[in-house]
Amino acid sequence: MRYPVKGGHPVTYHWDGETWTLMDQPPVRTGTDTAKITAVAPDDVYVAGWADAPDGAPPVPSVAHWNGTAWEDITGGLSDLYLHAIAPDGRGGLWVTGNDQAEPAVSEAVFWHFDGTTWTKGAGAPAPDGDTRWPSYTFYDLAPAGASGEFWAVGDYSTPMDSHGDQTVNGLIERSTTPTGTASD
Repeated sequence: MRYPVKGGHPVTYHWDGETWTLMDQPPVRTGTDTAKITAVAPDDVYVAGWADAPDGAPPVPSVAHWNGTAWEDITGGLSDLYLHAIAPDGRGGLWVTGNDQAEPAVSEAVFWHFDGTTWTKGAGAPAPDGDTRWPSYTFYDLAPAGASGEFWAVGDYSTPMDSHGDQTVNGLIERSTTPTGTASD
């Protein structure tokens, strides 16, 4: 991020083995912190992050794709997400997750899948004590789980505050199932 954050913009550099070179600015909203990156190949790189929306509105996620020649904004219908993690799906698509801020706030474990054209939002599994789905699920990292398009997600969820204002935060690891519409290997 080139500062100041308000009005700042993301920057990307390329390392060719000897020198860092400043690349063209990714096409994301001003103020976006693009702290997440995944490289499938030299001509297939994604950067992602989120920016604060004005007046307390939900965050504005952004995802850009480098095709070896130019950046393309592929954010599309992805919305209301503090985007904390991205990972390739092993089939030319992408998974993203983080902390969902969609209204009405049910704070499900959510994962978004990009199939190369369209984003689809899906719910993860509820925690073992699933009646405590409020206030939040947050995933911080994703990793592919083989070539089937499945993934592992690592994060946490917190239970509602008790009468003392205390809250329990629990670690959470989830493994997805094969995405709808794809064949298993």
